[in-house]
Amino acid sequence: MRNILTLAIIFFSLKCIGQTYSQSDFTEYPIPKVNSDAWLKLDTSSKGSFMVLEVNGQLRITKDSTLAGKEYAISGGRLLALDLGEWGGGLFFKPDDSLRQSFLVNNKPVNVDNQLEHYDWILHNYPVYVRNLIKGKHLLIAGANTQSLVPCKKEWLFTQGMLVGPNHGWLSQLVMQNDSFTVTKLVDLDAAPKVITVYNDKVFVVTDNGFYRISGGKKETVLDNLFWAGLNPNSIAVVDENHIYVGMHCGYAKADLVKREIKFYRYNK
Repeated sequence: MRNILTLAIIFFSLKCIGQTYSQSDFTEYPIPKVNSDAWLKLDTSSKGSFMVLEVNGQLRITKDSTLAGKEYAISGGRLLALDLGEWGGGLFFKPDDSLRQSFLVNNKPVNVDNQLEHYDWILHNYPVYVRNLIKGKHLLIAGANTQSLVPCKKEWLFTQGMLVGPNHGWLSQLVMQNDSFTVTKLVDLDAAPKVITVYNDKVFVVTDNGFYRISGGKKETVLDNLFWAGLNPNSIAVVDENHIYVGMHCGYAKADLVKREIKFYRYNK
C-alpha cells in the first residue's frame, strides 16, 4: 500500500523481531502489472507487510516492524530518520546531553531545537513510544524525507527523497567526528528510495519502482519499472549477489541480479 505517512526509524541491532515465517508460507505469484486488477488486490489486501532478514547466510521472514518507531543509539545520542511524506522529514540527532545547544553540520554551527514536537498531531494514532521519539531537542543534520539509514564501516549511508510530486531521491554519506557531522551526497536516484543495504562493499538500493547497485561511486540500474511500486518495499536481505530478497506488502520478492530477473512470493494464509 502507498502510505502517505511513513515513519521510518532505522535500526542496526535486530532484537525482538517477533513472529517468523517459513518460505513454505508463501507461494510464487505471477508478477502483476502496476494498477492491474491483480496488483490492486495486493495493494488493498489485509495480509499485512513482511520484512526479510539475512541471518547467518539464511533468509528469515518476519512481520514488518518499520512503523514500530525504532531509532539507532550511537555514542553521545541517537539518530532519527523521519519520513512524513508531504509533511516533510529529515535526518536528526538527539544528544544525550540535554544542555548541549550547538553542533557543527558541514562546518557550520547548528542549534538543537524542539520543532519535531510539532509533528505530534500527525502521529496521534501511533503508540506512545513512537510519539516519544520526537520529544525533546534534536539537531537537524539533513533536511528532506529520510527513508533508510545503515552503518557502513566507520560511516553511515542514508537515502532521502520524495514520492509525492517529483519522484526522485539520492544517496548520501554521513561522517561523525566528535561534535561535528559531515554530509556528502554520493549518487542521485531516478525514483524515491525505499530501503538500502550494504554487502561486500556494494550498496543495494530499492526505490519505489527499481533496483540499483552502487559500487565505487558508480550507479547501475539492475532492474527497473518493477511491480512493487506502491507495495512499500521495506527491507533487503542479501544472501549472495544471485539471491537477494525484498520484503513488502503481502509477501516478498526474490531477485537474481546476474540473470536480471525477479519473482514474487505472496503470503498464502
